Amino acid sequence: MSTNYHYNEKDDNNKCYDDYYDPPNDYNDNYNNNMNGSVGGGSSADDDGAVTSTTVGACAVEELLSKELFQNLCFQKDDDFDDEINGLRCHYDGINETSEFIQTSLLQLSYELDVVIPNHEKRAYLLCQELDERANGYSIAGDTSSSTGVGIIISSYINNIDFRLRFLRCELFNIQKAAIRMVRFLNLGFDLYGESILLRPPLFKDFSSTEKAVFRKGFYQLLPFRSEGIGRRILFINPNTEWDTIDPKIRDKILFYITYRVGLQNTSIQKEGIIIVSWMDSTFKISNHSINLLSVRISAIHICTNDIPYYGIPRSVVGMMIAQNRSRIKLHAGNADDLKSILKGYLGFVSEHLPITDTGNIKQNYFRKSYKMLHLMEQGGPAAETCKWIECPSLTDVLFQQGRSLSHTPGNSKLLELITSLITGEIKNKRSSILQIISKIKLNNGVFLTHNEKGWWDEIDDFEAYKRIDYIFINQGRPARKKNARHNFIS
Repeated sequence: MSTNYHYNEKDDNNKCYDDYYDPPNDYNDNYNNNMNGSVGGGSSADDDGAVTSTTVGACAVEELLSKELFQNLCFQKDDDFDDEINGLRCHYDGINETSEFIQTSLLQLSYELDVVIPNHEKRAYLLCQELDERANGYSIAGDTSSSTGVGIIISSYINNIDFRLRFLRCELFNIQKAAIRMVRFLNLGFDLYGESILLRPPLFKDFSSTEKAVFRKGFYQLLPFRSEGIGRRILFINPNTEWDTIDPKIRDKILFYITYRVGLQNTSIQKEGIIIVSWMDSTFKISNHSINLLSVRISAIHICTNDIPYYGIPRSVVGMMIAQNRSRIKLHAGNADDLKSILKGYLGFVSEHLPITDTGNIKQNYFRKSYKMLHLMEQGGPAAETCKWIECPSLTDVLFQQGRSLSHTPGNSKLLELITSLITGEIKNKRSSILQIISKIKLNNGVFLTHNEKGWWDEIDDFEAYKRIDYIFINQGRPARKKNARHNFIS
C-alpha cells in the first residue's frame, strides 16, 4: 500500500495565512464539499494533497510523527510535549498576563483582524462589525467613544475583551495565529448557526429537535472528572455505526457548542487546554475542518482503536494531524481493557470512568444529567441565578456522593491521608484537628462538595463539612469499623 504525504518545512513564524486558513469559497453552497470531500473512503487526496489511501501504514504514521517531533527539537526540548501530554506541565506556564501585556496583545490582535487579514478571509467578522455599526449608529472605523481603551468596541460579544482573550490564550498569545483562529471560528460558526452567532454566543435553544436528538446520542461527552496532574477537562468522542448517517453539519454544530461552553468564563481551561480522547474503529472518518471549530487549546489527543494492526488506522486521522497538533497526538491500539490501562498512565483514575462499554456501546448515565443541566442553565430564572452549577469538580475538591465510590479522587485521597495521620498520632483536641483538616483542604484551593439529585455538585459550608469529617474521624478510630467508615465516606 503506497502512502504519500506533504510536510511543510517552513519556519512556524514565517507561515503565511493560507498555511493556517483554508476556508470554503462559499459557506452555504460548498460546506459539505469542504467538510467531507477529503475524508471519505477510496484513494482521493485530502485538502492539502497529503494522503492518497483509505488507511495509513504504521511506518508512515511513525515517520510523520517522528519528523514533526524532530523539527520541534530545533525550538524546544524533546520532552516538552511529552510532559504536557502526561499532565506534568503546561505550555502556558511561561506567560505572565500583566495588564500591560494584555493591553498590548489586544491592540495587536485588533490590528491583525482589521488591517492585515484580507477581507475575503474574514467575511463573518466584517458582517459582525457592520451589524455593530448599524445597531449603535456610529462608524466603527472612526468612532472610539465606545472603546474599552484598547481599541475594542464592546457592543458585540465578539468585540468583548474576554472573547478575544480566549483566542489569544488558545494560541499562547501568538497574535497572528489567534487572529486566524478567531476569523476561522466565526466563519464556520456563521455557517452552522447563522447570523445569531455574530450577535450572541451559541445557545442550546439554537438546536432544532432533530439536532437535539443527535446531541442526546452522546457522541461528544465532557467527562465529569478531570485528568490527574494539571486537572484538564476531557472531551470523549465515540462515533458508532450511526456516525456516518448523521449530517456532518449537525456533528460540527454540537462540537462547536460544547467546546465553546467548556471554556466560557473559565480562564483555567482556556490556559491549560483540554484533552481529547477519541474511541474509534478503522472505518471512522473525521472532518479536516473540525479543528477550526475549537476555541480552546488542545493539550493532548489520544486516538484509541480496537485490536487491529496499525495499518488499519484511518487515513483521515493523519489528515487531521496538522502541524500545530501533530506532536500532541498519541495513538493506542488494543482491546477495551488494554486501552483503559494505557490511558490510565496519561489520565489517571478518569480512565476507569470512560463512557463506553467493553463492546463499544456508549454509556449515557452521566451525559443525560449534563444534558439536562445545560438546558436548565440557559432557561434562567431564580434557580439558575442562585445555583453555582458545579459540573466538574477540581482535583483538590473533596466529594461526597451517596452510593458511589469516590475514594480514588485526589481530593478524597488527601482527606483520608490527613485523617489517618492524625489518628495514628496523638490527638489532644479532636475539634481543633478537624478544623485544621478543613483549613488545609481550603489552603490547597479545595472545597467540599456533595452530589445532588439533579446531577451536579453543591458546595457545603464548614459546619456541614465538619459533621461529615467528624463521622469519618470517629469510625476511622474504631478498628472494627474501619471498613464501614471508608464506605460511609465514599458513598
